Amino acid sequence: MRQLSGRVAVLVALLVGLTAQAFGQSCGGGEVGKVYCNDAGTVPVALLVQAVNVALGTAECPHDPGAPNGRFEDTGLTVIDHQTGLEWEKKTGAIGTNKECPDGPNCNDPHHVNNTYTWSNSGVAFDGGAKTLFLDVLNDVAGGGTNCFAGHCDWRLPSSGGSFELPADEPAELESIVDCSSDAPCIAPIFGPTFSFVYWSSSTPADGPSRAWGIDFFHDELIGSSKTHSKFARAVRDGSLCGGGDLGAFYCNDAGRVPVALQVRAVNVALENAPCPTDPRRFEDTGLTVIDHRTGLEWEKKTGTAETGTACPGGANCADPNHVNNLYTWSNGGTEFDGSARTLFLDVLNDVAGGGRSCFADHCDWRLPTSEGNDRSPTGEPAELESIVDCSSAAPCIAPVFGPSISSHYWSSSTDKVAPWTVSVVSFENGSTPISGKPFTHYVRAVRGNGN
Repeated sequence: MRQLSGRVAVLVALLVGLTAQAFGQSCGGGEVGKVYCNDAGTVPVALLVQAVNVALGTAECPHDPGAPNGRFEDTGLTVIDHQTGLEWEKKTGAIGTNKECPDGPNCNDPHHVNNTYTWSNSGVAFDGGAKTLFLDVLNDVAGGGTNCFAGHCDWRLPSSGGSFELPADEPAELESIVDCSSDAPCIAPIFGPTFSFVYWSSSTPADGPSRAWGIDFFHDELIGSSKTHSKFARAVRDGSLCGGGDLGAFYCNDAGRVPVALQVRAVNVALENAPCPTDPRRFEDTGLTVIDHRTGLEWEKKTGTAETGTACPGGANCADPNHVNNLYTWSNGGTEFDGSARTLFLDVLNDVAGGGRSCFADHCDWRLPTSEGNDRSPTGEPAELESIVDCSSAAPCIAPVFGPSISSHYWSSSTDKVAPWTVSVVSFENGSTPISGKPFTHYVRAVRGNGN
């Protein structure tokens, strides 16, 4: 990391300078957005990126900045990513029916797009077809490395950074080539044919040695799959790194990169002495609600016992709007917010019929939380609902202080900008953020203001 030390010092100085005027206001309240936190407060990612780009403004990269294809350089057999220094295998053939090797018709060509492989045959160790029939062939293990793919014998599966709740403590290499800016598959065409499905990483989730992380290139979703299942694979190798050091997850500009781990460290230094005006415990249980002292939001606590959900009206528990098993529609059939999530849930909490004389927890401004959506369907709104997702233990992915919860999808208030008849929902089974049609039924949890 010696080459990055000067940039990190600049980054720390920038962040310390910004703390008083920007960061202090977001500690314990303000706009939620995406944040990195320590016990002292929060920092919006947008400010991190701004500081990183300033810190990298004069950085020099050891690779050719004028590569013929900009970020990606096509060498014929491989693709070099000049932002990360990684060299990637290009796939061949035409997309057809995928087949698991060694039984598929194209298994004699390890680069064929239709080939799938197991990660493990034994259940945990990396001894499946992805090693024996894919990487060992690329690295010419049988021939002693005399005929390796593209002249290199160090091909491997890319690592994954894991999820926020279950970080893999490894570089986010596979995530770095995801690009959902156009139609699926979520990858630049220069990489050759690609299936809109899950590709293996080399990384194992911290909570499950029998699973490995993969990325779904249909809509950029992180998947923890059984290692004995069959998935696609794309090989990678280390190239010349811009700035040196471990890759990690990173933010880039045209000049170079800074690993997120170093940014977070700098943020924590910048916030070390920042006072928070609120209780330093993150979650405070008020009885009926939960106050999140990192975001300032106040959340409804659910009641009852988690069982099979029933749609309101008509469900056995619909008379209690706080009951965990109630399901509601977002819309009655169009695009307006006029479904039972409003009329039978929020309007009841806010005592619309009674003129606000008997609102839930003495507040009449309850609403559905916003969601930032996903890379393929961003909403441009704060990630409020995502901010309480916690998959560090068994599902549902939420702290027990919130009361009973269902391992399923919860409505947000955020309409998809491309498809206004859909809304972003958040899964409290795995933390994913798909979209859903507004007339469908999902669970709800209300939120209000900034908790003040």
